Amino acid sequence: MTPVLLVIGLQQLFAGDASRPLPDGPPRPVPVVVWYRTDGETGRQITWGDVIGLSAGSGRAAPSKDEAARAAAGYRSFLVGAKVEEAEASGLMRSPMNAVRDAPPAKGKAPIVLIAQGNGDGPEAQAFLAERLASHGYVVATTTSPTRLFGPMKSEADIAPVAADQARDLAVALKEVEKLPFADGRRIGVIGHSFGARAALLFTMSEPRTQALVSLDGGIGVATGKDVLPAARGWDPKKAAIPILHIYEDVEPFMAPDFDLLGSLSGARVWLVKVDGLRHVHFTSVGHLMRGSSSLAKATSADESSGRAIEAVDRLVLALLDEFVARKRGPKWPPSDAAFPVRPLRSTSFAPK
Repeated sequence: MTPVLLVIGLQQLFAGDASRPLPDGPPRPVPVVVWYRTDGETGRQITWGDVIGLSAGSGRAAPSKDEAARAAAGYRSFLVGAKVEEAEASGLMRSPMNAVRDAPPAKGKAPIVLIAQGNGDGPEAQAFLAERLASHGYVVATTTSPTRLFGPMKSEADIAPVAADQARDLAVALKEVEKLPFADGRRIGVIGHSFGARAALLFTMSEPRTQALVSLDGGIGVATGKDVLPAARGWDPKKAAIPILHIYEDVEPFMAPDFDLLGSLSGARVWLVKVDGLRHVHFTSVGHLMRGSSSLAKATSADESSGRAIEAVDRLVLALLDEFVARKRGPKWPPSDAAFPVRPLRSTSFAPK
């Protein structure tokens, strides 16, 4: 992927959904983080530790400095506990990002890309990907995983309702982002990592403006949950008639590939890409962070091919969005890469929206 050349703007929005009140009465909080292209730098570029702090607190308002600091310290402790060397863990927390808080946006309107986070993840989990997409002209928005805000799932029976709630969170986020003068609500793409791919798929079924979906080692490509997700509110496979790219690994036993659910989406054009050299965690920001930490790479069982694989994932995501969401001129989809071949799940006639 072309390196980021511009500073990226970042905003936090704090929405609420009164249609889903919490047990104690207030609307369900839907915190949103937005990345976007800017024409100039107007402040201090944030660090990785700052990104960790974005999702601290209740989700109803910006976290306090103490809450953000505790979140960053907790993540550093997590890294050290995972066998990352202390000096490298501290260095990672100080690593500069490309984002500047509340920087002025570039002129014009840009397509919207929504990211559905994996189970328990916050905006930090896809921050590097979000910055890269923003640098290529997208307004990127994400919400915090429901399980981080409201507690873990207890059984497979929770998959459908939690995925439906996360899909509705994405819809709330979209309404907020559409209010931004630099966001073009006519062009929408959605990305889902791990559990979030289920929410992303449900979102596409309820939002007809969605023009493409990317699954990053997503739960829509495994056996777990494939029989219960169709019970989710809003499930209608006929409304998922869009391009879908599922990028996956086959190393982690709990993510063993199973394409039955994807195959049931008869109106969709589905492509598959298997990437060697990656584990499930590498589809998050950890995959980017390990370039600056040999002990993090070792702790996550990365090898010499992992860096190339992460770059390939970024290129594939951008290529699909450019083709079907931004409709940019350039090489046609699918890209030709012998190392990471793109193969259709099935042959079918398909006309993108």
